[in-house]
Amino acid sequence: MTLLRPPSTAAWEVYKDCVEESSLPATELMSDRGFRDYIDRLYTPEEQCIARKGRKKAFLEHGIFIPQDLPDIPLDEVEIDHCLVDVILIHKNGRIAGRPWITVLLDRATRCVLGIHITFQPPSYHSVRLAIAHSAYPKDLSTFPSIKRKWACFGVPKYLISDQGKEFKCASFKATCAALDIIPVPLPGRSPWLKGAIERLFGYMGIAVFDLMDGATKFNDVEAYRSAKSARLDKDEFTKRLIRWIVDRYHHRPHPKLEERYGRGTTPDMAWQVLTSRYGIRLARDPEQVHLITGEIFNCRIRSDGIRIGPQWYLDKDVMERLRKRHGPGKVWRVHRDDTDWGYIRLLDDTGRVPHWITIPNANREVMSGVSREQFKIILDEARQMTREGAEIQVATLARAKNRLERESAALQNGEYKRNSTHKYLLKWTKYGTLGRW
Repeated sequence: MTLLRPPSTAAWEVYKDCVEESSLPATELMSDRGFRDYIDRLYTPEEQCIARKGRKKAFLEHGIFIPQDLPDIPLDEVEIDHCLVDVILIHKNGRIAGRPWITVLLDRATRCVLGIHITFQPPSYHSVRLAIAHSAYPKDLSTFPSIKRKWACFGVPKYLISDQGKEFKCASFKATCAALDIIPVPLPGRSPWLKGAIERLFGYMGIAVFDLMDGATKFNDVEAYRSAKSARLDKDEFTKRLIRWIVDRYHHRPHPKLEERYGRGTTPDMAWQVLTSRYGIRLARDPEQVHLITGEIFNCRIRSDGIRIGPQWYLDKDVMERLRKRHGPGKVWRVHRDDTDWGYIRLLDDTGRVPHWITIPNANREVMSGVSREQFKIILDEARQMTREGAEIQVATLARAKNRLERESAALQNGEYKRNSTHKYLLKWTKYGTLGRW
């Protein structure tokens, strides 16, 4: 296999040069057509494809794939995947923000979208856990008055089907699945056809939603249409349009796969109503604490000065002193932390009859309260700019950096901010600061 993949005419030219150099008579030279016929007799189309494009491409072009039957029970098989949206979004102040990622959970039985998460962050466990949390409980669409119908689909999957992404292999994801009674099903790598339902959904979204938005990137003539200059939507408006399409249009439009199984005109919403009335919905054990259950997981010991997770310290003297005296300094505790708020952690006390969660605040409460993982990185970068080279960054400097970013970010969004050296950090703050639950 080569990247050039010359046509058969080019191969015939090489053959012709070889014949001429060998001093064979001209009558021995095959014509261009005869040369192609000779190759077709000698090699099958699959063998030619393997030589030119590789075994995987040959498998996809010449293999036979049997369509999968729909599961009978809703939430029995749910696919999860990420998609980089072909639309450039802007900040509220009009500056370019970039292309967002969406994470989607799709129910195979009904083809309903159970939940989504939209972020500028590349795929990670954080986006996976928020998408799962969004899928697990009923949706409140009161903030979207333009949406006419209800998003009735929610629940906990039995089998969660994913690819081989790192976010689906980490200990936090496995613990979340165990807590919610989900069985993860990792598919073989580079086999998108094994989760074709969600791949087709992404393709349909691209045609029906993304390609119609200002700032769409899938255009052949880049000179005639410049995506960045044509961008008009911010993340909030993009989210509203996507959810409106899912709830008002996709869920109420006949689906070909459902029509094959249940009859003409069957929509995802109709299939959901019928099947859930028959089989019910798998609910989370404690819907109010689903975000806690899906938090990032750490196994930590209680040290004399608190619990340390990376650069962060968490301390509650009375609680930790009691636990340390009762169970010793060597006991390993299970700790959950929400990436959207590093201001606290939850420690699972499973030593009594009834396990319960204990909230432990961050030692630097004034800096870390309500601060997400990405926000802390931005605060740290800004604090370095405010600190003399070689000196240690102080907590007071971090607090000043946070206050400055919050104050000037508000001015930036209102169009009142004048550009200076912290401008790049403010754009980062606006882009990554609010990780949100959508």
